[in-house]
Amino acid sequence: MANKKHTTESSTEDSRPRKTREELLAERREKRIDLGSFRNVMSTPNIPGKRFYWQNDHIKGGLNAVDRLLRLGWEIYTGDFEVADEMAVERDVDLGGAHKIAVGMNGPDPLYAILMVIDEDVYLADQDIKEEEIRAKEDELRNSVNLPGAYGQIG
Repeated sequence: MANKKHTTESSTEDSRPRKTREELLAERREKRIDLGSFRNVMSTPNIPGKRFYWQNDHIKGGLNAVDRLLRLGWEIYTGDFEVADEMAVERDVDLGGAHKIAVGMNGPDPLYAILMVIDEDVYLADQDIKEEEIRAKEDELRNSVNLPGAYGQIG
């Protein structure tokens, strides 16, 4: 008995051309996500001049962490982001269509990370201020080595 080649042709007349098995497999391979492979779910968009950050939506120091970033000039990102949408990240209507993903539990409730964005120049200015504060503290620690009770002294 001869092997029959599988075709997708229909016995009825069809106005649109049918794809071959090879074409269908090629399409499927492009869309396929290998569940056993590494996928960075928390990647961020690549938009020049912008800095992105996934912030867990929890209380930190008496203030919601997302609200804290909003006060510091960050915004909730609501633009298009195919990677997040592909990874079945929820779009939160209450947050204006923000991208969010469940990252754990906060007691009995799910803990979500919210995608935040800020202008790159503002982010870099904040980092410079933070670096100045760290250097000042390090200088203070270095200058206090010879004081009584300083770390490393005996007696």
